[in-house]
Amino acid sequence: MVINQFMLLVLLVTLAYQMLYLLTDAERMRPVMMVHGLSILGFLLALLANYRRHYLSAALLSLGVPMMIQVPGVTYMISADSGMHLFLLSSGVLTFLVFSNQLRWLRYLFLVVSTLLFVLLDSFCTPEIAAVTLPAEQLRVMFLLNLVSFVLLLYALSTLFHGQLILQGGRIERQARDLAHLANTDLLTQLPNRRRIITEAQRSGLFQGVVAIADIDHFKAVNDRYGHACGDAILQKVAQVLQHSIREVDRVGRWGGEEFIFLLSYSSAEEALRVLERVREQVEATEVQFEGHAFRVTISIGMAVMDAERSFDEALREADNALYRGKRQGRNCVVTEAIAY
Repeated sequence: MVINQFMLLVLLVTLAYQMLYLLTDAERMRPVMMVHGLSILGFLLALLANYRRHYLSAALLSLGVPMMIQVPGVTYMISADSGMHLFLLSSGVLTFLVFSNQLRWLRYLFLVVSTLLFVLLDSFCTPEIAAVTLPAEQLRVMFLLNLVSFVLLLYALSTLFHGQLILQGGRIERQARDLAHLANTDLLTQLPNRRRIITEAQRSGLFQGVVAIADIDHFKAVNDRYGHACGDAILQKVAQVLQHSIREVDRVGRWGGEEFIFLLSYSSAEEALRVLERVREQVEATEVQFEGHAFRVTISIGMAVMDAERSFDEALREADNALYRGKRQGRNCVVTEAIAY
């Protein structure tokens, strides 16, 4: 993208110079126009290479053509008094736009070469040895024109560089968000995973309410008989039902295996019981389709209150105990710390 923008910019500038030479002194400037014509061919090859995804070739052409052919050739022909060699100073910004960090040695190589060329051209390319003799007044006009063009080019390159930094920053932010999502999300069910739930529950003083553990009844038997793919389909469907059955202030996550965990914020035991009963009924009423088979599953849920007097680990232990009491008492039920319903 950057190479395309730079090449189009340089092409426009070169074509503008060609038109200027053609309209003012075409016969005298013919050798200079030939150098610009050769440069235009190089720029077009760079665009073609970039289009075909030969990015290194495109980068080398985009820098090599102006640095090794266009600027030295024109400066040698009409002298450094024209200011054409000023464009070599833009390579410092350009190399950072064109070459990646993996090719940083090329950045420094082009930077050193362009600096040396600038010094040599400025020192030795005088009007006395120029192949094309131009009046001093015309050289002064060309110098001013090239100086203005050089400043505008630097501004354009700086704008491109700034745009690249913004794009790169946005890309890094998106990657960071994606990594955070992967680290805190169960890939199968897309629910918060154990790490995320523990982090939310253990924030000091932020969570008070009810902790509940749900387990799919007889899941192992279904998994063993119909395979893990069937088990995964059941887990995904149950996760969707759980997510849509809770309140907006509540959280549900996958705890591991066929177990899910609920954080019912600022709920009394009675309020939480009503919510969890609704969740249990929704799961019981849901049919899971898999490869021509229809499955209905149920869940058992154990719940415990978490407040300032009880830590998350203590509430989780009580909810787990309540869950296993529900399993012993027949499954497909919601069990508090002491009473089954």
